[in-house]
Amino acid sequence: MQWCASAEEALQGADVLALVTEWPAFREVPLARIAQALRTPAIFDGRNVYDAAQAEAAGIAYYGIGRGRPVLR
Repeated sequence: MQWCASAEEALQGADVLALVTEWPAFREVPLARIAQALRTPAIFDGRNVYDAAQAEAAGIAYYGIGRGRPVLR
């Protein structure tokens, strides 16, 4: 297990972001920074924190769990 001081630090070098919390710290990181930090810019959003269109505009493959919308590539 690895502990990080911030949400942004946790993104550095990660393969993808699997978001399973509604903590504000994750909402505060701009999508452009998320896209830059991840090895494969993809978000699996279990809490539907992000807007799919905005994430995809930032170059991130976005999967909103339970939203019932098709996967865009």
